Order: sequence, then C-alpha cells, then structure tokens
Amino acid sequence: MVPECLALLAPEIRARGAVIELGELPEVSAEETLIGAVFMNLLSNALKYGPRHGGAIRIGASWERAGWRFYVRSKGQSIPPEDRERIFEPYQRGRGERRVRGGGLGLAICRQIVERHGGEIAVAPSEAGQNTFTFTLPR
Repeated sequence: MVPECLALLAPEIRARGAVIELGELPEVSAEETLIGAVFMNLLSNALKYGPRHGGAIRIGASWERAGWRFYVRSKGQSIPPEDRERIFEPYQRGRGERRVRGGGLGLAICRQIVERHGGEIAVAPSEAGQNTFTFTLPR
C-alpha cells in the first residue's frame, strides 16, 4: 500500500525535496484499497502542509495490545488542540490555512475508513513544528 502511494506521490516528493523515512510496516487484514486511501491522504497532506522545500516525513507502525498503530509524522504548522478533533469533520480545515486548496473532506473520509475497520484516527503534536497522525487497526 505505502510503496504504491509513494510512487504516485514521487513527483511531488521530488519537487519539494522531501525525505521519506519508511519504517517497517506489517501486513494487516484490511481492505487494501481503503487503507491505501488513508495513507495516500495522510502523505499528501504531509507534503501539502509541510515545508515548501525539504523536511522529512516518517511513516511507521507499532504493535499495541489491541492491534497496530500506524503513524505519519511530518513538519508543518502544529495543529492547535481545539482543532485536533474538528479537522476530522466534513468540510473542515485547519484555521488560517490558506496556502492549499481543498474541500476539507480528506480527513473525514479517512476517519470513516478507519472506523469501518474498527480503529481510530487522531492527530497530536510530536514536537515543535511537527504533527503526528495516527490510526489504529485492531488485530
């Protein structure tokens, strides 16, 4: 799933000079096309909302008692606490974000896909100027 997404995004990755740091990802029992769409949206957003040039995007997963937690971490304007739930609602975008066009549906669709698989999706700042989007898939 992720290698295919990275191949499709390769022109944008090159144009922005982004560095992709890909950790080991497990095989999971899920609808591959739908989970691929989640990764595609999160990676596309990391490129769109990240630095105009350079910056790293980290992709990986960790095992937790309930299942796998996947993450996409990138530099960009930290999402304020009051917006961290709202951005997953239809037609909502980060406040003050004018640089990128879009209808505000991508993260809402990601939430529907992840919840359909019995998981959860969230965002949290990982350190100054970084955001980490995570989603879980139960075992």
